[in-house]
Amino acid sequence: MIPHLLHSISVTLRPLYIFLPLGTTSVPPHRTQGSGFSAIVFPHYTGATITLLQAKEDLLLRGSERIRPKISMIGVDHCSRKDGKRILRHAEELRPNAICIESAESQGGNRKIVLGILRNPVFLIPHLFYSLIFGITLKGGSSLDLVYAKRAAKKLGVQLYQIDYSDYEMVFSMHIVWTLVSWVMVTVFLLGLAYVILSIPISLPFFMSIFWLFVILFIPLFLLLLHLGVPARNQHMMDRIGNITKSSASKKIFLITGKRHVRDFRERLSAKYDVEDLTGR
Repeated sequence: MIPHLLHSISVTLRPLYIFLPLGTTSVPPHRTQGSGFSAIVFPHYTGATITLLQAKEDLLLRGSERIRPKISMIGVDHCSRKDGKRILRHAEELRPNAICIESAESQGGNRKIVLGILRNPVFLIPHLFYSLIFGITLKGGSSLDLVYAKRAAKKLGVQLYQIDYSDYEMVFSMHIVWTLVSWVMVTVFLLGLAYVILSIPISLPFFMSIFWLFVILFIPLFLLLLHLGVPARNQHMMDRIGNITKSSASKKIFLITGKRHVRDFRERLSAKYDVEDLTGR
């Protein structure tokens, strides 16, 4: 039944063969080539006909892959001048349409600082101290990877996107439970501080007691929240990259990130993009 049906179709379509370039080698009726269009081989098709259909099939099967945006990613140490030079070198070799970097666009004003401290003082106060020290020790207050990324973007004439959460966006993305935990820690710290002030005269032990009280109560929770926030930050940056590729002609992106994000980025991005990992090169 099926062979007769296929033969009937081939006879019906035979007049259309004149529009196709004909070859001299016939394809055996029992032989199939590929799948899709070329899975059904009519007995009167020539080699040229099969080649043309296979080319059509390849175009359909691989068309979506060819238009997938390509992301070339490099993991760096934020304060490394050597990694900064790698950023410049790879940017010049890749000639991307856009550069994305793990960095926040804006740190907000005084109002955001106050609201952030009220939301989670144990996280934001140590983070502000860290950012202050980080900024003082670096030229212009920016991490070296950002400095070199700006140079690369300016030299190539492409857009630089800072795709990370700001400190304040990070604070407000945390669950409200962490606000309660944070203020419990602050209360314990203030009680301990009052005890130190009342029982220890102003001296080196006085200041050391305050310092260790701060370290013991604030730093572990700060580091825990910093660690727990990494997946949310990564997802936020993935969403930003997705928006960038959809809203512009940025189909070839150079992504700069800290080394601890590389593995997660590579796994997440590979599902939608062609990913090249340049870390260490």
